[in-house]
Amino acid sequence: MPQITIDGQPLEVPEGITVLRAAEMHGISIPKLCDFAHLTPYGGCRLCVVEVEGTRMLQTSCTLPVFEGMQVRTDTPRVHEARRMVLGMLFSERNHFCMYCQVSGADCDLQNAALCEEMTHWPMQPAWKSFPVDASHPYFVLDNNRCILCRRCVRACGELVGNHTLGIQNRGADALLVADAGLPLGESTCIRCGTCLQVCPTGALMDRYSTYRGLQPQTEAVQSICLGCSVGCGVLLRTR
Repeated sequence: MPQITIDGQPLEVPEGITVLRAAEMHGISIPKLCDFAHLTPYGGCRLCVVEVEGTRMLQTSCTLPVFEGMQVRTDTPRVHEARRMVLGMLFSERNHFCMYCQVSGADCDLQNAALCEEMTHWPMQPAWKSFPVDASHPYFVLDNNRCILCRRCVRACGELVGNHTLGIQNRGADALLVADAGLPLGESTCIRCGTCLQVCPTGALMDRYSTYRGLQPQTEAVQSICLGCSVGCGVLLRTR
């Protein structure tokens, strides 16, 4: 097992894992947005960057495999400056006024990352466009105004569910999360499993029946079975 050092702390970690997973195994917090434990590493958001001795550029910890003798620093002025730059751009690109969002307060990874970086505002002038909210689905609501284009939902729909319903359409400021290349979500091939809602780090994908009814820390988790079809998948219900 490789011996590495993270923030001066010597660690023995399994071979082949990434720096991010190694840090998480030992209780070292590295902020992330596009990464999710059960998905292929993507390295798109650039929030999990770290300094690695012997390299000039900051490295994305979610895609960087560990190696013997690796020296990693996660808590330097350069790293924090890069993270705040990424967060500032994300906040300024779309409507992320937290006081009006249903996941504000505990359930938003974007907001939590900004709080960890001690951000009270974003320095860039907001220049977002207004996108229509897709409420055509009987169970879900898609709000592209809250989307950060991390592709968690796209990858989960493809890699975990195998349905490949979700995708990204257009480029740049016009990029949108869409279903089946542009169909309304309610008319798409969505099988209503809710996996995309579970992995979304912001308020872009919402459950129609629980939105604005409480944050996760205010609820109690109860195991149950989905009645949507004959498969009987296990679900975790939150009650209060």
